[in-house]
Amino acid sequence: MRDVDIRPMREEDAYDADRVCMEVLYPPAPGVDEPARSARQHARITHLGRTDPAGCWVAEHQGRVEGVALSLIRDGVWGFSLFAVAETLQGRGVGRELFARCWEYGAAARGHLILSSPNPPAMATYVRTGLSIRPCVAAAGIPDLARAGDLILVKGSRAEGLERVVDALRACFERTAQVTA
Repeated sequence: MRDVDIRPMREEDAYDADRVCMEVLYPPAPGVDEPARSARQHARITHLGRTDPAGCWVAEHQGRVEGVALSLIRDGVWGFSLFAVAETLQGRGVGRELFARCWEYGAAARGHLILSSPNPPAMATYVRTGLSIRPCVAAAGIPDLARAGDLILVKGSRAEGLERVVDALRACFERTAQVTA
């Protein structure tokens, strides 16, 4: 790993950090407004760099950002928010070192959340922290309330269709509890 520099993220690293994520985590999807997606990601990444600089790290290889790990602390809870390492550097300890820097930032927090991909080596890294790994429901993307129908229709202070959402979540949690008990 001598040819890889793990360093604090700088604002100018945001576009390269997003590029790595696009290559590794979420390739372009049909119908996505790429300039809008890129602007949201850039804003998200630079925001965390400003608010939680000690929790934002990159791996630089041959003068180019090839890995990113972002974490934040809010109300005493640490969250590991974004993690990607270029395929050419995977398996060399780069991800483990990036995560270690973020974990150092948040280890003493009163609570911890890790937004994880299903990548087994990444999950193994998280397990080494001693945190309990628990399955959860995941969703991604930006909700389009115009297409949500009556499932998430809110009128005034009364939510219609919420009962169906609660019932579906309850059933999911009951199945999960049976698996993890």
